[in-house]
Amino acid sequence: MATNLETYENYLLENITSYTVTEIVGRGKYNITPFTNFKDAKDNITVQKSKNPLGRFLVYGISTPINQPFPISVPITL
Repeated sequence: MATNLETYENYLLENITSYTVTEIVGRGKYNITPFTNFKDAKDNITVQKSKNPLGRFLVYGISTPINQPFPISVPITL
């Protein structure tokens, strides 16, 4: 049986419209690259990690649920 949290997370995942790859450059500094699909975002991380093996990268799904007035960033695990 799904909990309320799991139900809400699944709802957010179902409403993802785009993705971003965020590279942590330094304290409070980030490089953000937008993508329209997950495959391109994942491929970008693979390329970036080959160039910079010590780089720190995160993929976020941008969820735009109908009942929310603003987009919600959802961290995605690879």
